Order: sequence, then C-alpha cells, then structure tokens
Amino acid sequence: MLNINSENISQDMQQEEFVRLILQTSLVFILLAILLIAFMYFHNLRKKVQVKVEKRISKIFEDLLIRYINLDEKEVDAKHQITLKINRFLWNEDYKRILKQNISVLNKLFQGDMKDKVEHVYKSLGLYHETLENLNSRAWSKKVAALNELREMNIDSSRDIIKKLVLDSSHRVSIIAMQTLMNIDNNPFKFLQDHKEPLSKAQMIFITKKASTMKSSEHNDILDLLNNQEPTLIILALHMCEILNLKQGIRQIQELLNHDNQDIKIQAFITLASLNASEYMDSLNHFCKNNNPEILVLLRKVYNSRYVRIPLKINELIVNSIQLKMKEKSPLFQL
Repeated sequence: MLNINSENISQDMQQEEFVRLILQTSLVFILLAILLIAFMYFHNLRKKVQVKVEKRISKIFEDLLIRYINLDEKEVDAKHQITLKINRFLWNEDYKRILKQNISVLNKLFQGDMKDKVEHVYKSLGLYHETLENLNSRAWSKKVAALNELREMNIDSSRDIIKKLVLDSSHRVSIIAMQTLMNIDNNPFKFLQDHKEPLSKAQMIFITKKASTMKSSEHNDILDLLNNQEPTLIILALHMCEILNLKQGIRQIQELLNHDNQDIKIQAFITLASLNASEYMDSLNHFCKNNNPEILVLLRKVYNSRYVRIPLKINELIVNSIQLKMKEKSPLFQL
C-alpha cells in the first residue's frame, strides 16, 4: 500500500501560495509603475503644450497692446476693434492672467503718455473695475491678489479705496494695503498724515523696516508725525527718529517727555538718550526727578526687552533715581 506524506503536501501548497502571492504583488507594483510613468509622461506633455499655448497667447496680447498704445486719440474705431479682439480671450481665467501680466510689464516699461494709454486699456477692458470689486470681497486671498495687481499698476485713482483696507481685520491685507499706498505715493509716510486709527505692532514693524529706504527729503514727514494725536503714530515717529538719527526733531522729542501717555514718555526718553545722551542729560535728569519710580522701573524693562545695552550714564541716572524715590517710601529698599 502506498503511503502519502501529508506534511510534504501541505508544505508544497504553502510554497505555491507564497510564490503566487509574490507574483501577484510584483504584478501590482509593475502596473502601478507603468501607470505612474504614463501619468508623468502625459502630465509633462500637457505642461509643454500649455506653455506653448500661453506663449502664443502672450505674443498675441503683446502685439495687440502695442498696436493699441501706438494709435492716436482720434483712432477710436481701431482701438475699439482691438479691445473686441482681446475680449474674446477673457472668458478664460488663464488667458486673463496672461493679459494682466503683459499690461503690467508695459506699465513698468513706459512713462508719460504711453503709460497713460496702458492704464486706459487696462480700464477699458474692465480689468480695473473687476480688481476694485475684488477689494470688497470677503475672501482675504482675493483682496491680496487685487492689491498686488494695483501695486503693479500703480494707479493713483485707487488710493482712497486702498487706504480703507489699511484697517482690514486681516494682517496680510492691511500690510499689503500699506505697501501698495507706499508705492503709489512713492513715500513711506505720506498716507499716515491723515491716519487717525491705531497701528498694530505688525504694521509698525513693517513701516519701520521701510524707513531705511527713505530719502532725506522725506524726513520732515516723520517729524510731522510727532505732532499727531494718535499715540501709536507718535511712538512710530520716535522709533524712526532713533533709527535715522534725526536730531532736527530734538525739541519736539523733549516736549514729549511731558506727554500724558506713559508709553510715549518712555519712548521719548529712549529716543533722546540714543541721539545724544550727554548733551541732553539735563532733560533726562529732569524726567527722572519728576516721574514716579514705577515709570522708571518700566523704562528699564523696556530697554531690556529691546536687547539694547543701556548707556552707563543713563543706567546710573535711572537706577539712582529709582533708589532715591523708593528710599523716600521705604528706607530699607534696595534695587
């Protein structure tokens, strides 16, 4: 009688099952690899086609725009025909984006009458109106895109609308609105002259960074801010005087040492000390004598929080004044 080893049969079956599983897995990976290669190939092919199409569309727009701006004012019909041709492409958002890019390039390239013509075609195609509508959108991304576009176009007539967005709840929108105004005004501080709302810390930091690009002829705008009624604008101006070493504002800064606002007084002290501590020591000494110790302690904290080394004379003046005033209250006090 033939004996069959059941253990060998089960082992063979397990091996066959294992081999079958490996082959199936390998086949799946091979199919996935083929699909991935095919996807990448067609994706790159589509990109190449898209780039070619965009180049062709860009060339069409460029030719039409150049023809438009070279026409005389009397050639109204010719201008109308060109705008009609351009409008046929504007159903496509990608084509519209390409058109805006071409207009932006021409706007930077030309000056005077030619620049005015570029602006005119931008408005006559309805692009300017559409951008202004996006400024009123609830989506901050649309507002940012519209502001960036207006910054590129640098259109003066949009200034008042953009100025409202300086107070937008979104920090991104408010900062870009400020940047756009600075570009339009060609002056970092002009838009602040009639600004009556408090500035956020982010806005103050942004404006402070812009101060390094200022021309010396624009420094008077900073000094004018020292007379503003809004505390954050005065503090901003004091920071600017400190950074730019504006000694012509010394008299105004000295007057701010007596301001009712505590933060303004402290910043005025720091600014005056940084401009020339030894020359204006009498004013600083008078400040220390006439203010309570709490103000002086806060003054030291502000200095320390800015990681600025306090000049030795100033530090001694503040410390001695605090000790003297506190000893009057408590003889055992020691700072």
